[in-house]
Amino acid sequence: MVVGLVLTVVGIIVVPVAAIAFVLALAVAILGGYLATARTVGEFAVERRLERGELVTGGYTPYRYLLLGLAALLAIWVPAAVLGWVPLVGTVILWSAAVFTWIMVTAGFGAVVLSRRELRDSFRRRTPAELGSGLLDTGAYQTGVGAAERSVRG
Repeated sequence: MVVGLVLTVVGIIVVPVAAIAFVLALAVAILGGYLATARTVGEFAVERRLERGELVTGGYTPYRYLLLGLAALLAIWVPAAVLGWVPLVGTVILWSAAVFTWIMVTAGFGAVVLSRRELRDSFRRRTPAELGSGLLDTGAYQTGVGAAERSVRG
């Protein structure tokens, strides 16, 4: 298709613009995925602090979650920057930080791709009602207090 477009007068103009637009869209998706991952990490950190009973001052907004998550994700680069001059250890820590960051970027980018409208329903978790009524009718998928009471009665 690209070859066919290049052979036309309109294609000569459209292909370079489309290539630049594709690269920009890819960069925005990668950056957005990394920021979404950072926000999730920040929210997880705040929830852990609340579970431990630590006093969390001030209201937490998505922006604070994002800043906390960015600080947590970028904290792995501190040892790489400090120990980068050590011949073997610095190289190992630098590569470890790069691989960790690559994993976070890839996970975030995958979430961006899967969250698009066409793929959204393909990868979501199904509820028991959507799986079919067979489990619900047999009692195989009955949990919680109500299920415990039914098993004692039955």
